[in-house]
Amino acid sequence: MLSKLLLIISCSAALVCSAQKLPDNVSFVGNFDSQVQLSENDIISIFNGTKQFIKLSSGRTVRINVVLPSEKNSGSEMFAKIIFEESKNYTQRHWLRLVFSGRCAAPEYSYSNEETIRIVSKSPNSIGFINDTSYSGKLKIDLK
Repeated sequence: MLSKLLLIISCSAALVCSAQKLPDNVSFVGNFDSQVQLSENDIISIFNGTKQFIKLSSGRTVRINVVLPSEKNSGSEMFAKIIFEESKNYTQRHWLRLVFSGRCAAPEYSYSNEETIRIVSKSPNSIGFINDTSYSGKLKIDLK
């Protein structure tokens, strides 16, 4: 009975996540050794911890290192609303549960868009969120 309930809850959560639309005033940055094509659903799944691996255009599958906005980051509230439809406090609680249950590797946290870009640029197979559409550097991910 409990497993059926958990399955229903997880399916409901997946349906809610897949229905979300990413706003135009945010960007995502990534550091991958070959081209990667990500959809809006991929982005949401990566940042909510349900997708941990992606297949690169080279055919190689890699584990994704996630860079999240810290609570002191000006984009943290926007990020939480976009990905979880919750407050910024929810983001950290959600990821702590994932990490301590062994379902995900710990994310890195950044205090600013600039720090997110710096962390991602130095961390292979990483992805981060920035609340700035003016960024057009080589790390920007164009969604399919």
